[in-house]
Amino acid sequence: MIANTNIESAPIMDPVHLQIRRVIVPIVAMGLDLSFAPIGTAFIIGAFGKWALALTAGHNIQEIFRLERPYDTYHPTTLPEFRVRVREVKFETIKMGVVCYDRHGKPHFASVERAYTLDEADIGVCVLHIEDEREDVLFEKKIAIDTRLPKKGTPIAVLGYSKLEVPDHVIEDQKARVVYSETLTRRNGEVLDVFPEVGPRNQQMPCFQCSTPFDSGMSGGPVIDLSQEPGIAIGVISSDCSLGELEKGDGLQAIACGLWLSMAIRMKHETLGDIQAPTLLDFQKQNLIEDRGRADEYITLNQDGTLDKMVIGRREAQP
Repeated sequence: MIANTNIESAPIMDPVHLQIRRVIVPIVAMGLDLSFAPIGTAFIIGAFGKWALALTAGHNIQEIFRLERPYDTYHPTTLPEFRVRVREVKFETIKMGVVCYDRHGKPHFASVERAYTLDEADIGVCVLHIEDEREDVLFEKKIAIDTRLPKKGTPIAVLGYSKLEVPDHVIEDQKARVVYSETLTRRNGEVLDVFPEVGPRNQQMPCFQCSTPFDSGMSGGPVIDLSQEPGIAIGVISSDCSLGELEKGDGLQAIACGLWLSMAIRMKHETLGDIQAPTLLDFQKQNLIEDRGRADEYITLNQDGTLDKMVIGRREAQP
């Protein structure tokens, strides 16, 4: 399916813009019928050549899962305490992937080989793979993260693809030609409030409120802390319930997920960067993920890799 799809878009010539596009990537869905649909945004936190680790909003993964299966894996009446907390999402009729750029600014498709979601936190971890064997098509850049929750008033920038369009999609002889366009949106603002455990709309996650609104395609993009050196992600764009406030530029209901819980998501048989690492915390301990928040000092895992406890701020919280 991937080999039968050719993605075309205007090449990116500006070197600074290209560097950003190589670490913040659009998420797309591709069907067995060679259909092509833009979904949202992800950002790369670990680069290993043909492979990469990326963070996104959990609902982006679930959106593709719903396209494939119109029901969840557990019955809606199942009590939350009996639902699986971390789920490995497998796709059968729809392929999830990202559009990545090579060193020359040309687009390529990278598949999401495996995806894991932590539903309560609206966080997803994606394992990306480039099947193209050309040497210049590689994951080489990553975004450093800070797993600490930010302080009120922290200046931030939010980035994501608010305009994902497919103006032309032609299928001939079991091959697809996709003309693809995208607009990477950046908005500056500040952190309005911080919620170590439960969000303002009962979100069961460490999260924070932003002064800038999020468009739907920006879901899963990074929230960048502008008070630190450039390029430090402190959150994942999750939801915006601002309704009519978008035109005013005031996202009073814009919620971003903190990165604490993503570090403890249990993955299956992940071997990237020549090490066996079942959680992002293991990658961080091997310096393959750059975490300025030192999550390894505050998150404790059991011997089987499950979350034991973590410290949020100065308080210890049980999962």
